[in-house]
Amino acid sequence: MATNNADFRNVIRAALAAFQKKPLSEAATGLLAILGYQSDRTVNLGDSKPQTFLDFVRSNASSSNFNETKALATDWQSANLLFQLTD
Repeated sequence: MATNNADFRNVIRAALAAFQKKPLSEAATGLLAILGYQSDRTVNLGDSKPQTFLDFVRSNASSSNFNETKALATDWQSANLLFQLTD
């Protein structure tokens, strides 16, 4: 089992190193997949501007649970919707 743990750590190290070489959304999706989180449900918003993401959330939110102030949205440099985790 120790070998498997060492192998898994190496795979995670490689995924983390990919953040230096790949676009953020691609590297993040890769790391999450290694950790067992992946989905075919995704949306291409066209760009990673925070305003684009916020407009998408506003137009698709079925409730007002998302709080831009608590999320510190004014501090965001970029925002990507990687994929949907649940229905």
